[in-house]
Amino acid sequence: MKAVILNCSKTYNDSMSRDEVYNIAKGCWTAKMQIISDVNLVLVVANKKVVCVFKPKEWLLCNCSNQTKSKIHFTVTDLNEERDNHYLNKKLLMHFQNPVKYFNEEDEIWEK
Repeated sequence: MKAVILNCSKTYNDSMSRDEVYNIAKGCWTAKMQIISDVNLVLVVANKKVVCVFKPKEWLLCNCSNQTKSKIHFTVTDLNEERDNHYLNKKLLMHFQNPVKYFNEEDEIWEK
């Protein structure tokens, strides 16, 4: 399984609904389409904690003006899919500088 962590600490708050979290997390992120198109799970993180998990249906290029790098966003078929994923509420061992972090299931990035 290939997944991506999206750091939304600056825009997330605990009172947000799942729909609101999706709206802040879906994009536009700086990423390479050839890498992110293989991702099958999106973990939304705020303050090192997984607050939401989404299964992307597709990754699309953003139609942003004044962009110098590729910006992408994702869509989902069902917002409730992955609602109870085992990554939910897990805490990262460290804070990542980059707002987009790729990982594989065997990576040791979680607190025990």
